[in-house]
Amino acid sequence: MLDSEKHASKDTAAQSKLDTRESDEEFLDEEEWEGIQDTITADGGSEIDEEHDSNQNTFSKLEELEPEVDLPEWSKMKLSPPTLQALSELGFTAPTPIQSLAIPRIMQGHDLIGKATTGSGKTLAFGIPLLEHILSQPDPKSLGPSALVIAPTRELAKQIVGHLEAIAQCSLGAMTVCNVTGGLAVQKQLRILQKKPTVIVGTPGRLWEVFNNPQIKEMQLDQAIKKIQFLVLDEADRLLQDGHFAEIEKILDFVKGAEDRQTLVFSATFQKQLQQKLKGKKSFEGNVLSKDDALGNLVSLSAN
Repeated sequence: MLDSEKHASKDTAAQSKLDTRESDEEFLDEEEWEGIQDTITADGGSEIDEEHDSNQNTFSKLEELEPEVDLPEWSKMKLSPPTLQALSELGFTAPTPIQSLAIPRIMQGHDLIGKATTGSGKTLAFGIPLLEHILSQPDPKSLGPSALVIAPTRELAKQIVGHLEAIAQCSLGAMTVCNVTGGLAVQKQLRILQKKPTVIVGTPGRLWEVFNNPQIKEMQLDQAIKKIQFLVLDEADRLLQDGHFAEIEKILDFVKGAEDRQTLVFSATFQKQLQQKLKGKKSFEGNVLSKDDALGNLVSLSAN
């Protein structure tokens, strides 16, 4: 177990970069949201025409990224150059306790329930494995949605989007994040989803409103969303306290069916009510708890 105190000052400084990034950014409307970038020049320049080098893997340039960074604690996890480069630029010199515990297990393909408070680095604890999965694909551009992240509030969803975009800043557009919360018309969000973002972040109410829209089938988005490889419930204790459990069950039922899907649950507390609901609902049996004692085993990964 890592000593959380030795990371405090470094993590605080690095976290402030993310918080500043979030406060300065506003969500883009449909016209501004460009979907998946074709190719971006190394210095962050303009997009190259979609038809350029059509026979070449768009993201083959990722292999050319060999960041000269000294991050021995992160390097132990065998992360890709784009991820290490982003961590260096963000000032994250070493993983937090929850990141040290969760990232290797998620990258090994395990479901996970982790106890982690706000500010512990839990977003990157699942965000880094998501990025690594996407970068490992032959052509991330054609991948479609790989992950669905459910958060209890619009504010938290916005923070998650900001953190995921920050860690993906050196991925040449391989990971794109779509926000599905209130504040933008459902029709516009449906059209944004047609652009095949690799990660969908949203609140239960708006997510179900979008998924339950008849046009989701007409646009053939339902099948793409059902194939997501990662389902993340962030701040699960708040999701239940806010009365979203019925909507979450509907969403789980909507996305069921993908083979080898990983379900990741993060919560600041694991009170008896949360444990009973996770264990007692059939929707979670195949998505979260594969064994009767899984909750007890996975809660042991807690790191605050």
